[in-house]
Amino acid sequence: MLNLESYENAAKELTAAAEADPNLPFVHFNLGLLYSKRGDYERAKEELEKDIALEPDLVFNYDELGNVSLAAGDDLAAEKNYRRALSLDPRMLSSHLGLAKVCGRRHDYQKALTQLDLAAKLDPKASRIHYLRGQTLVHMGRAAEGKKELELAVQISGAQRDKRQKELERAPIPNPELVVDSL
Repeated sequence: MLNLESYENAAKELTAAAEADPNLPFVHFNLGLLYSKRGDYERAKEELEKDIALEPDLVFNYDELGNVSLAAGDDLAAEKNYRRALSLDPRMLSSHLGLAKVCGRRHDYQKALTQLDLAAKLDPKASRIHYLRGQTLVHMGRAAEGKKELELAVQISGAQRDKRQKELERAPIPNPELVVDSL
């Protein structure tokens, strides 16, 4: 229900699960996601911290807590949580991107670029990395390089969109429940 953005139903189910067993793995994480999607960052933070108390080595908790802190404008907490996530898993792409955004807000574009370069090594074809890299380069006064990165981001996004469109244009998979037996 959370993935389908049926937030009211997700809230009912997750709350019931948390009441039935407050130590249930991921229940507080998912409640944190739910509150974050609703823009209730304080409650999201509370739920994520509950999950951290239960699962202190779960990288996703720190990454999401970084996202919540960034959205709430608490750059210090965001940086702390992204760095904790990266200490648990240095391949956490979203934490590198989050740190780049924090550094960009502080106008520390060189550090932002360093994080984006690390992210690009993990996923060189991610348009969002090239987009942020392009913006960062422009802010650094490197407009020509920034423009190339922005163009690359658009090119990658277009290719991904075209690929998805071709997948959708393929013939539908037959549904045996709807097929009438002609015998």
